[in-house]
Amino acid sequence: MFSPQRPPTITVDPADGSQGTPDAENNVAQPLTEHNSPQERACVSPAAFVQDPAGAAVFSPSSYGGSTATGMTPDASTVERSRAASLNTTLSSIPSHENLAGARQDDMSSGFPFLPEILADMVSSKSMADLEAVGGPAGLSRGLRTDLDAGLGSGESRPNDVIGSAPQANDVCDVLKARKAVFGTNRIPDKKLRGIFDLMILALSDRVLILLSVVAAISLSVGMYQSFGQPHAPGQPRVEWVDGVTIMAAVMIVVVTGAANDYQKERQFARLNKKKEQRAVVAIRSGKPTEISVFDILAGDVLQLNPGDLVPADGILIAGHAIHADESSMTGESEQIKKTPAAKALTDLRKGRDANGLDPFIISGSKILEGTGTYLRPDATPLQEKLSGVADKIAISGVAVATVLFLVLTIKLIFTIPTSDSSPFELLQTFLRIFIVSITIVVIAVPEGLPLAVTLALSIAVTRMLKDNNLVRILAACETMGNATTVCCDKTGTLTMNKMRVTRGVLGNTAASEHDALLGGALPVAASDDVRDAMLKSIAINSTAFEGDEDGSIAFIGSKTEASLLLFAKDWLGMQPLQQERANAEVVEVYPFDSTRKCMATVTRLPDSKYRIYVKGAPEVLLEYCSRVIPQAASPLGQGVSLTEERRDVLLGTIGEYASHSLRVLGFAYKDTSCWPPFGYPPDGVPVEQILADMTLLGVLGIQDSLRPGVADAVARCQGAGVFVRMVTGDNVRTARAIASQCGILTDHGIVLEGPAFRQLSDTEMDRILSRLQVLARSSPEDKQLLVKRLKELGETVAVTGDGTNDGPALRAADVGFSMGLSGTDIAKEASSIVLMDDNFSSIVKVIEWGRTVNDAVKKFLNFQLTVNITAVTVTFVSAIISDKEESILTPVQLLPTKRNRSRKKARKKIRTINIYNRMEVDYRPIEEMETLETLIFNAYVWMQFFNLYNNRRLDNKFNVFQGITMNPYFIAIIVAIAAGQFLIITFGGSALSATQLSAKEWAISLILGVLCMPVAMVLRLIPDESIKRLFDRKRHGRSDTPQGDRTAAPTDEIQWPMALRRVRCELLTIRQPRSSRLQRLRSEIGDRAISGDW
Repeated sequence: MFSPQRPPTITVDPADGSQGTPDAENNVAQPLTEHNSPQERACVSPAAFVQDPAGAAVFSPSSYGGSTATGMTPDASTVERSRAASLNTTLSSIPSHENLAGARQDDMSSGFPFLPEILADMVSSKSMADLEAVGGPAGLSRGLRTDLDAGLGSGESRPNDVIGSAPQANDVCDVLKARKAVFGTNRIPDKKLRGIFDLMILALSDRVLILLSVVAAISLSVGMYQSFGQPHAPGQPRVEWVDGVTIMAAVMIVVVTGAANDYQKERQFARLNKKKEQRAVVAIRSGKPTEISVFDILAGDVLQLNPGDLVPADGILIAGHAIHADESSMTGESEQIKKTPAAKALTDLRKGRDANGLDPFIISGSKILEGTGTYLRPDATPLQEKLSGVADKIAISGVAVATVLFLVLTIKLIFTIPTSDSSPFELLQTFLRIFIVSITIVVIAVPEGLPLAVTLALSIAVTRMLKDNNLVRILAACETMGNATTVCCDKTGTLTMNKMRVTRGVLGNTAASEHDALLGGALPVAASDDVRDAMLKSIAINSTAFEGDEDGSIAFIGSKTEASLLLFAKDWLGMQPLQQERANAEVVEVYPFDSTRKCMATVTRLPDSKYRIYVKGAPEVLLEYCSRVIPQAASPLGQGVSLTEERRDVLLGTIGEYASHSLRVLGFAYKDTSCWPPFGYPPDGVPVEQILADMTLLGVLGIQDSLRPGVADAVARCQGAGVFVRMVTGDNVRTARAIASQCGILTDHGIVLEGPAFRQLSDTEMDRILSRLQVLARSSPEDKQLLVKRLKELGETVAVTGDGTNDGPALRAADVGFSMGLSGTDIAKEASSIVLMDDNFSSIVKVIEWGRTVNDAVKKFLNFQLTVNITAVTVTFVSAIISDKEESILTPVQLLPTKRNRSRKKARKKIRTINIYNRMEVDYRPIEEMETLETLIFNAYVWMQFFNLYNNRRLDNKFNVFQGITMNPYFIAIIVAIAAGQFLIITFGGSALSATQLSAKEWAISLILGVLCMPVAMVLRLIPDESIKRLFDRKRHGRSDTPQGDRTAAPTDEIQWPMALRRVRCELLTIRQPRSSRLQRLRSEIGDRAISGDW
């Protein structure tokens, strides 16, 4: 999030140092001198402390580079001690909290005593000695004028507010200005975009344009000599120089157009990148968790960390539980780094513990893989590459044709020299014409617009997709989705609305539903005080959601599941303000939610010095660990009864009933213990299995999450387009089945599996069921990754959705990964190709539509471009060969402007019409005057391409090429411009453009020849595509004409197919690797019915 050039900064608490080291008061930083005043230093990114519900802090300097190794050589230690001594002296000048709050802008050096460069060195080298020297977290908080618990005052982010009661509004403004002036803002400097002149120079470096420029210079030089150095007959225009000028003008138009397109494209993608980098983080402001933009982080902010977060700023860990970070993006090492809160790390260091195992430094850009805590503060797409390859092959072919033409005409010229009475200069002119014609073939043969067509199509599509709530992070994903055959989607938030509320519940054996007791509060009222309190704390403490301002009202922000539970606790369990509930609980250890074990746990200390473990998670998982259950809601907490098989079956039946009604079901359990950690385990090394054993079940709650409107229709549209939709969820199998049935994913012949069962399948068994596997429930991220890889091995193009930290591998493994913009973690977003800004499945359908639109547009352009180029090359080559003057009937002046107009439209090729056109153009010779004939052929050629634009508007075999034409104003504008331009060229071009005026009859002939391409295209559309495709498949695979039944043997592990079914099956097998999942499902269904005898 920070510029690599910027040194780091630190956020510090203005507390009295009681949380720091015993001698923190004496460890004070040196005030800034006038030589290193803020005005003379580079603006640096802010430091940040980070804090979670358990309390942790980190300071965040900007990314400064340097090694992040924790080990130190003896020489390094000497440097550490020297730097630490300097820091000890510096810290002595930190003023008190009151003086800091009132510091004016002209005395910023006394307000922020730490040099950003010093803090940068501390983080980049992970120096524990420097951290000790600045007084630990307390010293940093004082120097950065923040509070480890309350964070920055909210007024600092709003200069018109007041921080506390002491400073005035203008003081706050000065503090904010001072903080930004010293430490800068949390933004990477914008990449300098290239100017229009730089892009013009880059466009002019194209090999074809360089060659054309050389030809233009030669043509202009010779033309100038001919026009002004040679005698002319009276009345003969001196226009020989026009060819060279026209070619130069064409080059400049191409250069300016290309540069303008690149200029617009770069700025458009720059705006998209800014949108991509925008995300929300949770900061503690004025003691309350607050969502702020990552760009609004200031030096001294206290930020919360959760699994899946991408660290937005450098800092030190204040507090946290089981924090593990992935710093591979900075160090290149894939090993997870365990993070230790700074105060604990310093304490352990004083006790003589090895510093190599102590790392409280949080690095910007690293990924939080486990734990919760707080701390102080475009490539070429595949289609572009393929089209570039096509363009290169066509260019090679064009060069070959041009070389042949040059050699033939040159040899022809050499053989005519002995019998020719031409002067040497005239022979030189003839040779120059041969050279220009040959170069013209190269120029018109190269379809340099192909890669540009993809870029333009993608840039338009990406911009429109953003309006459809799809943020494209990887450009290739847009075109890839056009070929998607399978979508593996989550349930919660994607298919459902993610607006949850508790509707049913069980406490012990006391059950209630929304329609009776639960809605009226009877279930909570019936509970004893200690059962209600245990349930309340299990909900409040086992969550990372927080209270905040949402749409002008107080709401719970974070996981929607946790928010619904907290709302239930607030409405029916008497929960006090959430922050107060958490502050009253003395949390000892936290085990964050893990998608593998499907539960989370918190260890708290009770007033009687005992410990209680609260667990929340999947109820069927908790039942495996529970040995007791409270008998009734009104029973005292300690009077649990044995969880017999009978009681277990009753509870499982209740869970199944809730799940069958599409409810998300969560279980709650607890366990009391007399000591922590258990005997024989270190405090931070107690395995989860140990704490989950022998628990007492408190109850089960059912949470309703309704299906999104329009999801069933979107699923049907996907299936109708040949895209197989699968649900992959961690929810109960009955819940998954119910939701899948409602939205149309699960059909009568579909298969539903649970993750553990799917995991145990062999490759053969997996391949057999994949064509009908529609729901994978109770799945882990590893199951999702396994499914994606197996589908890709079978030739599928796979899209997958994910929102969790562990979904990263599956998102990367898929052809296109979709992350959730609202509920997804930062790691999931980083691993994805496209971010669904609204978490809605319908947005995926729009991506598929846009992907196919891009592919269709490029196909149309490719087909039309090749039609134009091949026609022009053929006409130029043939006419130059048969010409007595070694000239093409289409001159460079005529070819280059039309080529420039053509490159603006994407269209499709009907290659089989080219020879017909050529015969019409080349063989038609009823006109007496040669100049008129040449103009007529040129005019007919242009109008053929003009009407072929309409033919290429459709890729299917339907006849109505005008359908929807009024919905494309750009197309209408282009065809009007082409028609008007051609009329002006023929009517007023004269000798300058090698054209003569045509009569009305000749215009009619040109237009009739042009219009003829449309009925020819209709005839070609009558030929079924499948017939041609099958013919090419047979030739490619070397298939004979033997009967189909003899070519395909029945599988050895299946019964003999009936003859009629065998023929159908063989037809399906003509496509070796079917790209459509519907074909696979149809094949499987035919086999199943044949085996079962249902036919």
